[in-house]
Amino acid sequence: MNLKFKCLLPNLKKNYIEKSSIKNYSWFSKALQHLKNNKDIELHTARCPGIINYLNYVWIQKSYQDIIIKTNGDGESFLYATSFKQEDSKYGKYIGPYVHYHNKEQLDNFLPLNKKSLKTIIKIQSPYIVTVPDGYWLLRLPVAYSDDDRFTGAIGFFDKTNFLNVQLFWHELNSEQIIKEGTPLCQFVLVPKKNLDVEVTEGNLKDILNSGLFKD
Repeated sequence: MNLKFKCLLPNLKKNYIEKSSIKNYSWFSKALQHLKNNKDIELHTARCPGIINYLNYVWIQKSYQDIIIKTNGDGESFLYATSFKQEDSKYGKYIGPYVHYHNKEQLDNFLPLNKKSLKTIIKIQSPYIVTVPDGYWLLRLPVAYSDDDRFTGAIGFFDKTNFLNVQLFWHELNSEQIIKEGTPLCQFVLVPKKNLDVEVTEGNLKDILNSGLFKD
């Protein structure tokens, strides 16, 4: 069983889909340094297994080039510029431009977006294709615990073979921003396609003690 990513830009010198690492998050480096200076703090963010395990497990898709996004305060429109025209590449007629959009009629008209988000969704048309193994979903998520709060990636499931396009809810409504090459755009997790029976029952002290998390 393999999860396969293929890039349709033959001359791309780096891989912009990679395994995540907690070391890549600047805020966590600060938390870790704080813990080193305050080792007596037992309940510390730098010790949180939920955060550490997650950020060391997921894959990340990063932008392979700089993108300029300019908004004018009307809450809907934007302008963009890229250093490389993806549509002019070898497979450009299939991939299209790196930046596209979903207008407000596609989501905001039905599910009004947060007032701090552009009504137009910015679509990053990825040059990567994924093939997901049988029996699994590839779950696309926003970058959890991100160092960047200018945008939030949309959530969605992929199966079989798909382009790894990323929809961004944009939060900078009246400014010019640069998404630098190497900026994480979204995260991916492989999820089994299984329907499990779920039990919800009443717990007791024995359940607490058997968990190993507490002592009587």
